Amino acid sequence: MEFRTMPFDLIVRINFIAMLVCAIFMFTIPFIPTIKQWSFTAPWWMLWFAPTLFTLIIIFIFGFSPIAYIITDNELIVKRRFMGAKKFPLRNFKTIEKTDGNFKWLTQRIVGNVGLFGYFGIFKNNQWGVFTAYATNADNSLVIKGIQTIVISPTEPDYFCEVFRAKLQLVYNKNR
Repeated sequence: MEFRTMPFDLIVRINFIAMLVCAIFMFTIPFIPTIKQWSFTAPWWMLWFAPTLFTLIIIFIFGFSPIAYIITDNELIVKRRFMGAKKFPLRNFKTIEKTDGNFKWLTQRIVGNVGLFGYFGIFKNNQWGVFTAYATNADNSLVIKGIQTIVISPTEPDYFCEVFRAKLQLVYNKNR
């Protein structure tokens, strides 16, 4: 069963608009008259290097953002835009619960992205320890705990919890 990701929260939307404004500004720099005069003494690639690198980094980050979560009979699959899917065996998990907004506050980023096309990467906080996030909305996310801990944000969190718990029950009953 496939669940789409929750729409972006306010922080993600603000970061996206800020990055868009920066990109527009960086690409207009070569056309500003005073900089254009300076460009005769500098190689042309100097004016285009920073905006191009900036755009490539944003596209790279965009590729990691989650777009859907799929629950099969024995695994949870996190579909990402174009950086491939992540698969997690259901036997690695024990519980699922709502984060109640705890994910956003008092969480330390170890490696990852906070706020540009979502929240994904490795994080740490006192409540869950080290965990991996694949979320687009920190306010309405779910934490799945077990051998590994992950945070996700499906569109229908209550229904996702029901389906996930039912699949977990089947996996644990099969292993008996």
